[in-house]
Amino acid sequence: MKLKSFFSAISFFSAICLAVLTITASYGQAPAEPQLTDYSQDFEDLTAVGVMGGEADLDMDGWVVNGLNFLGNPDAIGEFQFFYGNFPAPNSATNPAFSSIVPNQGTGDQGLQHLNIFSDYGERIAHDGTTNYVENRVLRQQIITTASVGDTVTFDFEFKRNFDGTTDFGPTGNTNSFAFVRVLNQLDETFFTLVEDEFETTDADGATWAQGQVTLTIDPSFDGQLLEFGFNTQCQNDNGSGILYDNLVFTAAAAATTIKGDVDMSGVVDFADIPAFISVLQSGMFLAEADCDCDLDVDFDDIPAFIAILQAG
Repeated sequence: MKLKSFFSAISFFSAICLAVLTITASYGQAPAEPQLTDYSQDFEDLTAVGVMGGEADLDMDGWVVNGLNFLGNPDAIGEFQFFYGNFPAPNSATNPAFSSIVPNQGTGDQGLQHLNIFSDYGERIAHDGTTNYVENRVLRQQIITTASVGDTVTFDFEFKRNFDGTTDFGPTGNTNSFAFVRVLNQLDETFFTLVEDEFETTDADGATWAQGQVTLTIDPSFDGQLLEFGFNTQCQNDNGSGILYDNLVFTAAAAATTIKGDVDMSGVVDFADIPAFISVLQSGMFLAEADCDCDLDVDFDDIPAFIAILQAG
């Protein structure tokens, strides 16, 4: 290294150290951003529909519902008409809509209670004919932060048609049913879908449970956006729609090999990473560990993120 470059590097090194020490002294350690939270549910500890005191069980477990009305039908999607929601997920025998917890359709490890997903039959614009249909969603939501960039989220579940051996409540006509995981654009307040993975459950068997999975990877552009996972039902004209789900498992698996800020690859982020960070920044090369702002390049914009990671330890 030439003498001028050497002193430039030393000055740069000193500036970063000074910035870290100044920010730490002024504000203390920066709080770590929350990561996506894992979730699992077999519904055995919730209350079956119709049992007094269980009406709010799905709401208390974090589920919400909403609906979207469209012209056309589930097989010929038309113009969007209106949205309603979000509301607490119901578990009501007197006003059945969207969701409930039903008993005694397990054939193995599904146990004694299951999540029943069906259409909102109170939405009569869709259910009084065939000119409109309603897409109802029963879901959980989380906010994505940079702490989850690169993670792979997976939603596993078991499913079957809602048929209790006597009465068939499952999909009829042109009803469609899906499980999903998606990212919505909440930052521009449009809530348009940015990415989605779906698994269709419409043709589920009434006697045998099957397994399904949806998955997606968290892109850097999803920072601050809304992640949802759950179930869709598209229905009209009072057609049947009931699908049962059980043994739900949502996981967010972190990218295994990259520790942001650990530029010297020691397995920890500390002040020893500063010279390595300077070297990568000066070289113009890309190193995932030095890409601290997760924008897929290494430049001066990574310095504040690198400092924040050093502070957080």
